[in-house]
Amino acid sequence: MTTFTTDLWNSIFTPGTNSSLVLATHASFFALQLTFFVLLVGTRSYHFITLSFICAGLWMGISWFISEINILKQEQEEVKERLGMEMKRKVKGGE
Repeated sequence: MTTFTTDLWNSIFTPGTNSSLVLATHASFFALQLTFFVLLVGTRSYHFITLSFICAGLWMGISWFISEINILKQEQEEVKERLGMEMKRKVKGGE
């Protein structure tokens, strides 16, 4: 738990996402959905259904954005590897 908290705190100061931040995001949205369900059952107000749909849409949008960031990170790593291999070939070929 200490590592999770430390990683979550450090993610505030570093660009991008890490696994702790993603887990905290999903846990927060799940807790919000659970809260809306409990309030719906307790009050029988249809407003909580609407709020739940809004929350679900936001949750899906953020999940999609996180997956796109991960795809971009993977593509950048592949480009770095390719450039590194090309630089090694040029150094070997120049000798």
